[in-house]
Parts: sequence; C-alpha cells; structure tokens
Amino acid sequence: MGNTLIQPLNLSSLLDSVSWTISEPTSTANVIIDSFSASGHKDIERISLSAFFDAKKNDSFTHSMRLLTESERMELVYKNHFITLLLPIDWYGEMGPSSRSYFSETGFTCQQILQHIYEFYQENMSEEEIKAAIHTNSRQSEKLRAADSVLKDGKTVFKRIQYLGSQNGFEMLKRVSSFNCSNIYELIIKA
Repeated sequence: MGNTLIQPLNLSSLLDSVSWTISEPTSTANVIIDSFSASGHKDIERISLSAFFDAKKNDSFTHSMRLLTESERMELVYKNHFITLLLPIDWYGEMGPSSRSYFSETGFTCQQILQHIYEFYQENMSEEEIKAAIHTNSRQSEKLRAADSVLKDGKTVFKRIQYLGSQNGFEMLKRVSSFNCSNIYELIIKA
C-alpha cells in the first residue's frame, strides 16, 4: 500500500540499437556504434537499425558493434511493472505470435527482456504448436514431419528456435497498440 505505479517510457520501440541472434546466449548481444566520418561527429550510440540500414548506402557512414557493457545490460529500459511480448513462432506468421506477459516490481532492464526472449525460444514447442506447425508452408515443417524419430516420452521434441530457422536476428521490440500507455511489444526479427 502507498506504492505508486511507475509509468512506462513512451517509446514506440525498445532495444532498437541491439544486434543479437536470439539463438545465442544474451551475453553475445551487441550495441551498434555509429560514426559519421565526413561530419566529424563523435560516435553516436543507440541509433535504430532502420536508420542504420538507410544510412548504410551513404559512404560517409560507418558502423561497428561492441558487446553491451554491464551498465547497459542493467539499464532500466522499461519502467512499467508489466510487459507483454508477442513472440513470433514462425517466420511467415501463419501460426501468429505467442503472447507472454512478465512482471517486475522495479521495471525491466535490457538484460531481463533479452533473457525472457532467449528462454522462450529455448523451450520445446508444445504439442499444439507442433500439430499446427506441421501444416504450415515453412521449410521447418518438413523437419517436424521427419522428427517423429526424435521422441521423448512418446512426444516429438523440437525447440522453438529451430522452427524459426535462419530468421532469428533480433531487430527491435515494437509497440503494438497506438495507446501511449500500452505495455504490449512485438518482437521484430530479421534474417
């Protein structure tokens, strides 16, 4: 009692400067460092990937990446107590995203959010997901149909990350709703 709810940051995207393959441990996540050689500006950190790809065509633009520092990992990037992540199960969206809600009294650090994403994709697909995935157009569905030989207690074992195939690069978490107070973010992945 007496606690005031912390308001979320009004961001349309989260962690859009992070480059990471979600099949790898979160310790491999990088931050994009950009510098504009022609203008003489110092390195500008935390620029969005979309800006990076637009500027990539410009010869005066160079970029590099470095591992996240401990302070960047522990930085509070989302101040609300609840966050809901919409996590894609297949690249083509035939199965739609899976929704996971998380709670933290103090808000969410970059590390916490990345860890939640990593853990989701390291889990085995549920029986229902496997039944649906077998009927999709994905190349990975062929692997599932052939996976009958990989049984654990009479069930097919297939991690979610395997179903994404090569499309497992983290791009950003994009706010789903147009409401400023929305706590729902969709994971955008790239090849």
